[in-house]
Amino acid sequence: MALPLGTRFGPYEVQSAIGAGGMGEVYRAIDTNLKRAVAIKVLPEALAFDAERLMRFRREAEVLASLNHPNIAAIYGLEDAGGVMALAMEFVEGMDLAERISHGALSIDEALPIAAQIADALAAAHEQGIIHRDLKPANIKLRSDGTVKVLDFGLAKAQEPDSAISQGVTQSPTMMSPAGMTRIGMLLGTAAYMSPEQAKGRPADRRSDVWAFGCVLFEMLTGRRAFGGDEVADTLAEVLKGTPDWTALPAATPRGIRRLVRRCLEKDRKDRLADLGTARLDIKDALGGSADEPLQREPPRSWQRRLLPIGLAMLVTALLAGYGMWTVARSAPTPASPVTRSLLGVHPFGQTTPGAVQDARGANVRPNRTAIALSPNGRIVVFQAASGKGVQLYQRRLEELQVTPIPGTQGADTPFFSPDGASIGFYAAGELRKVPASGGPPSPICTVPSSDAAPGVVGASWGDDDRIVFSTNHRLWSVSAGGGQPQEMTTPADDEYGHRLPHVLPGSDLVLFTVAREVLRWDNAQIAIKSRRTGEQKVLFEDAADGRYVPGYLVFVRKGALMAAPFDVGRREVGGPVTLVEDVMQAANMLRPSADSGAGQFAVAGGALVYATGGVNPQPQSELVWVDRMGSVEPLGFPARDYVFPRLSPDGKRVTFFNSYTGASRRIWMYDTTRRTQPMPLTPPEERASWAIWMDDESIVFSSSIGGPGLNLSTRRVTDSGRSEPVTTGRRALRPASWSAAHKTLLATQDSGGILALDMTGPERREKVVVQEPGAPVGDPAFSPDGRWVAYTSTDSGRDEVYVRPYPGPGQRVIVSTDGGRGPVWRRDGTEFFYAMPDRTGNGLTMMVMSVRTADGQPIGKARELFSGRYLQAGGLQNYDVTANGQRFLMVRTLDPTPEPQTQLVLVQNWFEELKARVPTK
Repeated sequence: MALPLGTRFGPYEVQSAIGAGGMGEVYRAIDTNLKRAVAIKVLPEALAFDAERLMRFRREAEVLASLNHPNIAAIYGLEDAGGVMALAMEFVEGMDLAERISHGALSIDEALPIAAQIADALAAAHEQGIIHRDLKPANIKLRSDGTVKVLDFGLAKAQEPDSAISQGVTQSPTMMSPAGMTRIGMLLGTAAYMSPEQAKGRPADRRSDVWAFGCVLFEMLTGRRAFGGDEVADTLAEVLKGTPDWTALPAATPRGIRRLVRRCLEKDRKDRLADLGTARLDIKDALGGSADEPLQREPPRSWQRRLLPIGLAMLVTALLAGYGMWTVARSAPTPASPVTRSLLGVHPFGQTTPGAVQDARGANVRPNRTAIALSPNGRIVVFQAASGKGVQLYQRRLEELQVTPIPGTQGADTPFFSPDGASIGFYAAGELRKVPASGGPPSPICTVPSSDAAPGVVGASWGDDDRIVFSTNHRLWSVSAGGGQPQEMTTPADDEYGHRLPHVLPGSDLVLFTVAREVLRWDNAQIAIKSRRTGEQKVLFEDAADGRYVPGYLVFVRKGALMAAPFDVGRREVGGPVTLVEDVMQAANMLRPSADSGAGQFAVAGGALVYATGGVNPQPQSELVWVDRMGSVEPLGFPARDYVFPRLSPDGKRVTFFNSYTGASRRIWMYDTTRRTQPMPLTPPEERASWAIWMDDESIVFSSSIGGPGLNLSTRRVTDSGRSEPVTTGRRALRPASWSAAHKTLLATQDSGGILALDMTGPERREKVVVQEPGAPVGDPAFSPDGRWVAYTSTDSGRDEVYVRPYPGPGQRVIVSTDGGRGPVWRRDGTEFFYAMPDRTGNGLTMMVMSVRTADGQPIGKARELFSGRYLQAGGLQNYDVTANGQRFLMVRTLDPTPEPQTQLVLVQNWFEELKARVPTK
């Protein structure tokens, strides 16, 4: 629940949001009576309906309020405002320990005084019978005066005997789900700091806090977690079975501290240190006295004593010389910081959107959406990358060497930071979500509208007003960062396909965005600016995409080059652009409209620039070949080009295909298989035609731009020079897939999801969705020769598999493939069924065949392999065809080596200095 500013809880008035945790949201508020800042934690609404739990919480709050300790953040009260419960707590200024550790391991001198104060706080709580259960670096604040404050004791509980009801590990904050909790608000430890007994679902006691304390101390000294993993399950397995890397402890770690950490991290709690008061004494011993004193050093040796006066004299001389130089230089202008370039090692850059370019292992190596974000201070790079488990978001802090996965971001793309850098937004599984930059579970912001032609998000930006502007394929939307219903911000004009890639200008109501003029086209896009307050809109640049604002400049991409131009925001005028980087990766996909975002893979913040190299997708080269059932290949014999989607006419005498390059030259070509002449174009360039299938020996139906800025369906006779006739209009992206002469019906795919059947017998072109599986993309539809079955591909099982279902129904779907498959095709005489699956290298296709039961036309039996090769599968439709007798296959053989996975990003620090020098504003 997001609280509006000014909400009152008794004397406390909410001023701003601080963050969110497993048990609710935290706000900064003002105590109107005492004029002091406080922190307000709002409890879940469900808590108000659990009388027993609410009574227990009140009792616990009373006990916690009695804790008067300098290292424990105090609780001031429990307030009720209209049924919303909130805890009023001490507001503690300063960074938390997690943030400090993110900058590197702490020295012994710094870590031990902090650890002593943490141990002191926990020991005091334990004496009162209270255990914390969620101790972690994010719950420990470091004040500037050196005082340590342990937070979230409001999430603690009074100790219960071992006979108390066992609680499951799924009730911990990292895994908390209101729908899955048996007790609303159970407050257990975060996975990486949970004790083995908590991980097993057993009750926690003070020794559970001892374990967490050991994890925190280990992390302070090493800069890494004692128990880690990419997934929660992996982390818990490490907690239960793994062993910390003791060699990671610094060589200077005192022997007593090494022993202390080991005793804290004993898995059997009977062997574990029983009392943190003892830990406090161990730390005091290591410090050589009071916990506030520095470490005692070895007394200087005799040669050191002799050299000490000489060293002091040299120091004084250096100071005097330095002072003289300073007095001379103080009046001179400060030189600009040097511009430095370096390479950041990352995991392989990747994406799983269909149609993405793949490497030899089948991993996608060119993201189709925004894949890089830079924190406002320019110190944290967040990027999307491929791994063995798919893709997710990772982060790389510039002061660290390692790359860290961001938990809970599997399958995510489009990362973006909040203006204060505290949160990272992203898109995943139909939702816009956010996750704390310092660590913690993600939380949903909103469900993304799915009515546009492409599901997903094509750019997002977080404004200073705490509203997020994001785009689907067509429109811009605005939503509160705290959650809510998205509000439509823009609607494309009739001659526009979509608005995408928004960028909110800081401190204003202005939004930059990209105007896509046509589907399957990115190189004629525009950059526009719009006022959210007045609605006024203006085009700033033609032939440009993905504009970002840098004070005084507009930075954007054009055909894979990073450009910048002077930008007067007040007058909304731009100067002449200058090319800054020639080879910036741009997400310009050729084979699938939903992947064609135009996004530049770069980010600018904190004076720094980070980008991936690679330019736009290279124009593919391929050739059309005949392949027999044994795998023998015979090229058709005309020059290699970017061919795709070949289709044989019913009589086998003609072949249609189109060139896939995203540009004005997209058109359908026809080849005569009997005369073997050079291919001839069937459609003019202005129609930008693609995806043609045969209705009969004389007519084709295809996608084109005739009916609007989307992909609409048109028909054309191939034996005359007449005009193409539109079948549909609008800005949907439709692609024809299969024609049934028996039903006079066309199957087509649409980017908004589902497979359409269009009745072509009348002028009204009635249509209905015949296959739609929520959450699972479907494609590759194909009628059986008698029109009684529809075969198609679905990812419902987690990978592509081929299914068939009766047409027009009713009846259940039947799975056909058993080990992955797509692109189903029936033999024209109805006796066999073919489909393709990835070959063993992941860089080609294997053709499979099955028998068909003649009684009902359904594929039966076990599929067997015919041949394999480097053949191209693209665009969500089968990229091959079969002769009527099933003896030869018309395939697209790729000739280009696929690009290598990107494992480095280019970082340019102090880039603003270079920008100002190369693009003067006056």
